[in-house]
Amino acid sequence: MPVRVQILGVQLQLRTTVPHDVLLQVLQDVEARARQIMEITRETNRSHVFLITALNLALELHEARQSYRALSQTAGHLLKELQACLQEESREASRLDILATPEESTD
Repeated sequence: MPVRVQILGVQLQLRTTVPHDVLLQVLQDVEARARQIMEITRETNRSHVFLITALNLALELHEARQSYRALSQTAGHLLKELQACLQEESREASRLDILATPEESTD
């Protein structure tokens, strides 16, 4: 469904299935970042501001993906270690069960 939005006075019509509340949050974030870039750089060309904003967001996304990959890899290693510990614990418990099993009487 088409939605009209405005960022830094630039109107756009978007076709999106993103929930309205999420879209509003994203738009507010992008506009705040663009305004911050305008203040820091004193850039007045909106195209340049949007491009710098896009590059900053792309960098954040890249860093987040790298962090996710590192965390995912660490989680995978920890899961393997946990599985190995559980298997060892299970073997130990089986040995203890064998030792604790009473002998059958031969009456």
